[in-house]
Amino acid sequence: MILTMRVWDMSMHPISRTVGVLVNTVTRLMVDAGEPCAEYHDKTVMDVRTKRVRRNGIWSFCNARGKNEAKAIAAPDGIGDVWTWMTLDRDSKMKLSREVGDRSGSTAIKFMDDPRSRLANRVKLTTDGHKA
Repeated sequence: MILTMRVWDMSMHPISRTVGVLVNTVTRLMVDAGEPCAEYHDKTVMDVRTKRVRRNGIWSFCNARGKNEAKAIAAPDGIGDVWTWMTLDRDSKMKLSREVGDRSGSTAIKFMDDPRSRLANRVKLTTDGHKA
């Protein structure tokens, strides 16, 4: 039920209240379910034939926003801005690849290299024009 609610875009706190479990339980289930899904995706999404690919970055933060990292009290390692970089087939909306990290050039290079191995042909590629 938790996974179905999340697939239908219900947020984690409302899920925990609806089902009657702690939000940490919802989080742990998402991680436990996500790891085999990511492995399956990495093995099976190969030799994709498409014409148009869209690349986007989605900003979020872990514990504190990047500008507030220095003020965070008892903050764990890895706090701050987090970017989820996505590659989508524009026609089918299939997710071709993803990378989670910062907005640096090294993360951008990893993000650009992965789809190369997944695509069977050259594509028209559009991005937001981020310099990295």
